[in-house]
Amino acid sequence: MTVHDLHAASARSVERLFPRGDPARDAVALDSRRRSVSELNVALLAAECVARLSAGGIEVEQTSDFDRAMDCVGEMDKPYLTDFLSPRKNDFFESNCFWLILHGAGGNVSGMVGARMDETGSEPLSAYSNRKLRNLFPEEEDVPIRQDRLPRIAQEIRGRVVYTGDLFVGPGLRTTNRQMLRTLVLLLYSTIYLKWQPFDWLYAFLRDRDVSRGAPWLYHFPRVYPLAHSWTLRPSVQTGEHWLAAMDRLEFADMLSTYLAAPHRL
Repeated sequence: MTVHDLHAASARSVERLFPRGDPARDAVALDSRRRSVSELNVALLAAECVARLSAGGIEVEQTSDFDRAMDCVGEMDKPYLTDFLSPRKNDFFESNCFWLILHGAGGNVSGMVGARMDETGSEPLSAYSNRKLRNLFPEEEDVPIRQDRLPRIAQEIRGRVVYTGDLFVGPGLRTTNRQMLRTLVLLLYSTIYLKWQPFDWLYAFLRDRDVSRGAPWLYHFPRVYPLAHSWTLRPSVQTGEHWLAAMDRLEFADMLSTYLAAPHRL
């Protein structure tokens, strides 16, 4: 049975139980879509993503070997890893961080993207980010981000939160169809779901220039907040201001269920 078959069976059940025009029909259909996001369905979706990437000449490796991740950075001449994903600035374990490593023609390392999961409990992202940045830059007193620029959503993001970032492709893949990169990001999200669900929020910081080039489309984010990550005093390793992009667990489930229902849209 394919992902499409599973979703079609669920849709037929809604058709039988709720006639068109019934106000409950849409709510039940939405709940049915969210419940279709099971481990099996997401695993099938991940397999479809891997197959499409492979057909485009891209092989993908998942790793929580952080020395391996740093070696890949060097192989691609990537300038740096962001502070939240650098193994040199964080205490990572297999349980809270992983990387997807891309291999192009000849098996050479050609790209990467990472994710980390933090349990912040009742502490919101606004406070957590401030505290984390103070730990990362203890020598710079004014590094924390400007609180007056943070959107309200930064007060809501808390609990089991997943950060994604450091999407980088080397010269060998920079001519790759952007739809293929979007499939890679969907594979990342499927892996996040299989590794860490249930979680409460997924977020990223996007550079202003990348937003202008369509980064929210690439990352599937339904919410973006302009220039939310602004420095009181910018650390030397940072360049520019960042947008905050986020989705909660229900938006994440809706996004995955859309592709479960229409895998041809990958």
